Order: sequence, then C-alpha cells, then structure tokens
Amino acid sequence: MDFTEGELLRRMRALAGYTQTQMAKLMNCDKSTISRMEKGLIALTLSNAMRWAHKTNNQDMLIAFIAGGQVMAESIATSGILGFASMLFIKIL
Repeated sequence: MDFTEGELLRRMRALAGYTQTQMAKLMNCDKSTISRMEKGLIALTLSNAMRWAHKTNNQDMLIAFIAGGQVMAESIATSGILGFASMLFIKIL
C-alpha cells in the first residue's frame, strides 16, 4: 500500500506516540499546521521533513520513503527497523 507524504508524517507521529498538539509544540507551530501538513494541504519541505523525522525518531522511515521505498517505509511502519532490515537482507540475497 502506497502512502502520501502527509500519511508518512501522520504515521511517524503516531509511532512516536505524539498527538497533533504535542507535535505542534515540538515543531514550534500550531496544531492546525500539523493537521494541514498531514492532510497534504501544506507542501512538505525537506527541512520540515528532517525536523519531523528527528523529533519523532523516525529517520529510517523518512530515508526509505525518500528513496522510493514505499514498501520499505510501510515495513518500518508496521514491524519496526528489524522488519526493514529483514526486508533489505532478503532483497540483497
């Protein structure tokens, strides 16, 4: 299942256990800005994506998404970094 940049942000936030309000405080913006980013109504800049990944400790998921690895990013979202590493190992073999 492919997902959008906004969905990626939402999943990263959810995996970190943050509400939109908590994420807004971390990103130093309004909750409505977080909501619009997650809905794809605000263009995601590389700077914001990197900050978001750092604040949620999901850099691996962002890297997989940027690299075009929708399936890899989905694997991280569902089974964590070990699932991601397993998928990479299988692809290499």
